[in-house]
Amino acid sequence: MGFEPAWLRIAWQELGVKGAPETSDNLRIVEYLEATPLGRPGNENNETPWCCGFVNWVLKQAGIESRTNSAWARSWLNWGVAADEPIPGTIAVFSRKANAGHVGFYLAEDATRIQVLGGNQGNAATIAWFPKANLLGYRERQGWTVPTRKSCLWLSGPYLLSPLQWWGIILVARRGVPRKMN
Repeated sequence: MGFEPAWLRIAWQELGVKGAPETSDNLRIVEYLEATPLGRPGNENNETPWCCGFVNWVLKQAGIESRTNSAWARSWLNWGVAADEPIPGTIAVFSRKANAGHVGFYLAEDATRIQVLGGNQGNAATIAWFPKANLLGYRERQGWTVPTRKSCLWLSGPYLLSPLQWWGIILVARRGVPRKMN
């Protein structure tokens, strides 16, 4: 059984969706915004911050009924359960200014940064790096059965691998020992 969550596969397919110029709107981004309770005119144009709409839309497409249904990125801090060891697909929530935020799907990390696949990153659905200092938390779906990095150690022998190498193992191996989230 593969362990890349369905929502991450959907998010990968959205890479490259871009906000349109001020004179027009990308209808796909309007769809993302419509996955939130954000009313008109906010949900009618891609000038509205849309990272949270992107995550809500992706999870909705994956059949996840329980979402934040909010347009506020920090609302994800109240969704699912906290995760200490993120794996690709875990939701990452970041601070941005005093009360604003950003949300996307965790992919990898290095010593000082976290890589996420998300919407409204440079006004597009892209892969981008964010400072670890801005991380507010990781969240996973309640009851999600996911592999851990430790459960994949048998693939690497005695060698320590970087997060990007782990990501490669996950893509190639597509299997692992699951853990049950409470």
